[in-house]
Amino acid sequence: MRFRETAALTSTAIIDQGPEIVPSGFKNDLRSTFLHDTNYEDNFIEDSNTTAQLDLRQKFNNGGKISGYIKVGAKYRDQARERDITQYLMRPYLQNENIARDNRDLFATNNAINNPRIYLTNFLGDFKANDFLNGNADYDVNVPELKDKIAFPENLDFNAYNALFGTNFQPGDSLDHGGHLDPQKVINFYERFRDGYLLNPLVDLEDYTAREKIYAGYAMTEVNLGKKLMFIGGVRYENTRQSYRSVQGTPTDEGTGVLNLIDSVGAQGYAELLPMFHLRYKATKWFDVRLAVTKTLSRPNYFNLVPWERINQNDFEIDRGKPDLKHTTNWNYDLFLSFYNEFGLFTIGAFYKEFENVDYIRINRILDGQFGGYQLTEPANAPGTSTVLGMEVDLQANFRSLNKFWQGVLLGANFTVVRSETFYPFFDITNRFDPTTPPFFFTEVTDTVRLGRVPGQANLIANFQIGYERKGFSGRVSAIYQGNSLAFVGQREELDGFTDLSLRWDLAINQRISKHWSVFFNLNNFSNQPERAFVGNTSFVSREEFFGWTGDLGFRYKF
Repeated sequence: MRFRETAALTSTAIIDQGPEIVPSGFKNDLRSTFLHDTNYEDNFIEDSNTTAQLDLRQKFNNGGKISGYIKVGAKYRDQARERDITQYLMRPYLQNENIARDNRDLFATNNAINNPRIYLTNFLGDFKANDFLNGNADYDVNVPELKDKIAFPENLDFNAYNALFGTNFQPGDSLDHGGHLDPQKVINFYERFRDGYLLNPLVDLEDYTAREKIYAGYAMTEVNLGKKLMFIGGVRYENTRQSYRSVQGTPTDEGTGVLNLIDSVGAQGYAELLPMFHLRYKATKWFDVRLAVTKTLSRPNYFNLVPWERINQNDFEIDRGKPDLKHTTNWNYDLFLSFYNEFGLFTIGAFYKEFENVDYIRINRILDGQFGGYQLTEPANAPGTSTVLGMEVDLQANFRSLNKFWQGVLLGANFTVVRSETFYPFFDITNRFDPTTPPFFFTEVTDTVRLGRVPGQANLIANFQIGYERKGFSGRVSAIYQGNSLAFVGQREELDGFTDLSLRWDLAINQRISKHWSVFFNLNNFSNQPERAFVGNTSFVSREEFFGWTGDLGFRYKF
């Protein structure tokens, strides 16, 4: 159900101080809040995955300094997915769908003569979200100065009302608003008036079937030249075949149906040869150098490729898939130095990556045509070559060479610093004045690109853990830090969306009881790190979710 408040905004709305401040910019007056629309939706999704794999390996050793193995293999994967959405909706704000007009004795309404509105308070229950947003905000559905109770209409049938909503109101009572929406009241409403819900053909535009077949084969070898030099080389061949089917159409002006509903089919196939080369040189017993060059690929997800389309005429928005979206290929270059002894391991290295056809979600504006002015959200490939340059430091330490208590202490830390660059299409729109040519003012659109970060890539990633292992006991406290990353690309840089930085803490404990039995306890995210998203900069938070912590306590038996 969706409710709307008439003249909801105040003159002092604050949108740049976090989501807990936003509600204060609304009047939150339940005497002006009514049922706008309601829908029932059924989602059917079916997945199937068939995989076959064969690997053959042959070792070799010439009896001298050369040893290793040769390995070949093949793999086949067939994935299919079908999605079918069915939705029934009712819009009481429209006179021909307003059930309150013919059921005035069943709801508390504003008693309008021709088009009565159903109050939100009909659907409230006892539940209160006191800890919503971690308790940082008062999310009551009404502000204190407007908590006047709403009286029932004089002609209300209290027996029918109580039977519908599971309440026990009597004549002379009034509606309270001390809680939030009651799911059971919403369900009861649907069950009572389901014949008044209309099939929404627009959701058929989001149905699809998709299939992806991958044929792959590889050959590789590992060669050890004495104790100091190791070489791994090989190549993998992947052939991908993808097919998709959906429907497309144009909503009617009234938004109640679809014109020209037609099947839409998309398919593409491509093959990639993916070589790789690894070299390790062990200079001493405590130091080695590792060098790697590899080519890899990543495929877009199903829904980005399906030729679906959703046109929202109320909000002037279009969302759609892109069946000709290309897969991403990248070359990876890595160089790492490792130092190790009885106290642990220290590794430092650098890496460089080049990506072609990085895919991302682009939000743009349609400039002309039937849907000129609509906001368009669709996947896209970044033009040119995207690059990632980074450095990684890893430390694993123990104190086993010391005595007693200190023998069980473990320390670990990992830091990765990254700089990434890619290019995004950008329409530079300027106004020009020409006093010699009517109409004198002209709009010029320049199709260009702008520089940005690679989607999903944080500039700083760090892990830290401290643990203790001794006499059957094992315990670790770990922290994971990830800097903010680009989530979607807006019409201009100020409208880019980001996932906020996060710092998560976890605890893992295990105690061996006997040869076969042990007891374990895990506590995940005990710091209650929220997930946040923002637009443009961290002042404009667009989403904040708290998931709390989870724990596992149990026994483990090993045979």
